[in-house]
Amino acid sequence: MVVTQKWIAFANSLKLRMGMTIADVASEAALAKSTVESAAANAIGSNADNAAVHYLSSTPNTNPLYVDLVASGRQDFIGANTFVDKLNALNDPRRQFFFQHNNVDIDTTPAVEEYLGGTYGENSIFSQFSNVSYGTDPGNFALLEPTYPGTIMSAAEVHFLLAEAAARGYNVSGTAEEHYNEGITSSIEEWGGSQADADAYLANPDVAYATAAGTWQEKIGTQAWIALYNRGFEAWGTWRRLDYPELTAPPEARSGVPTRLPYPIQEQTLNGDQYHLAATAIGGDEADVKLFFDVH
Repeated sequence: MVVTQKWIAFANSLKLRMGMTIADVASEAALAKSTVESAAANAIGSNADNAAVHYLSSTPNTNPLYVDLVASGRQDFIGANTFVDKLNALNDPRRQFFFQHNNVDIDTTPAVEEYLGGTYGENSIFSQFSNVSYGTDPGNFALLEPTYPGTIMSAAEVHFLLAEAAARGYNVSGTAEEHYNEGITSSIEEWGGSQADADAYLANPDVAYATAAGTWQEKIGTQAWIALYNRGFEAWGTWRRLDYPELTAPPEARSGVPTRLPYPIQEQTLNGDQYHLAATAIGGDEADVKLFFDVH
């Protein structure tokens, strides 16, 4: 695909995402459907056309992950058990690319690499849990590199959006199952896995679209959530729309699981009148107030 075509595919992919964002808003149902159907055929279809920001090796143009995980000198970023436990339960081949394993259980044959997530919302000892990494080679943790690209739109995300569109009955080519499978395969290959890895994963009855538990929202929502690792805002948006996987607030949380970002203190201080009007219009400036597209 030439550069101009890639820009067109990127634009259509963004249009597709915007259409799906409003799919559950009753007053926008027709607009959502027409927007998605007009964009679907020309959206990103393969990892070769993924859109990303390419960072430089020197400050201040490095990947923000590098700033947080390496340059900061901090050692307190670990995988949460909500995510790692799900990967473990599904024997997900992307674990080795997402996290460094903690240790190897030598009592099994072959030896099993163990991935451990810290308890969600609680303090955890850095050395006892799986830390952020990328790749099976200990010297090649690309997520820790200053030039690691920041993905904006991927084939995996597009296929999960199309799977959702097909499940809703929109006029897009392919079935929900076909796009679901393509989304998973694109994600596994994007992270460094193989077609064989994807085939084995999709053969798991807990992953296969025909046999995995739950509604289409649960199946697509859970796998999109996994595929959007390292893309927190998009994963958060997908979770808010589809409500899967099911998440609960940790003990002593000050709100439910957040569904929006509260207005900053500076806004409250410098623009008080408009702040109060805006907060009142959405039902209050609370972290668990739902935005207009999050209707379930």
